[in-house]
Amino acid sequence: MKKLYNSKSVNMLAQLAASEALRNRDFYMSYAKEVCEARDWLVEDLREAGLEARAGGGNFLCVKMPPGISPVEVVERMTKRDIFMRDIHGRFPGFIRITAGTMEQMRRVAAELKAELRL
Repeated sequence: MKKLYNSKSVNMLAQLAASEALRNRDFYMSYAKEVCEARDWLVEDLREAGLEARAGGGNFLCVKMPPGISPVEVVERMTKRDIFMRDIHGRFPGFIRITAGTMEQMRRVAAELKAELRL
């Protein structure tokens, strides 16, 4: 068995976290559902504000900045507001990536981003 074990694939902390998640499946499934609902809400809220927002099946969404607005600068300014986003304009011009969280967190992200963009 030891010969088959790959110690580099998953560390002990990750194994313990996975084991705990499996023991609390209902909690994690409920949380995942909440995050997906919050992600979808944020997409709609930003679209209603006039932004192009897209979400796939993951726990994140991509938002295109309005013309003349630098994604790099938006990410930097949002970081100063303790909201962390990723600048992905190198791969997707004009876009930032937002990781979804709880509804409360996404409401704050929406309010702060719209304030930053003056929407």
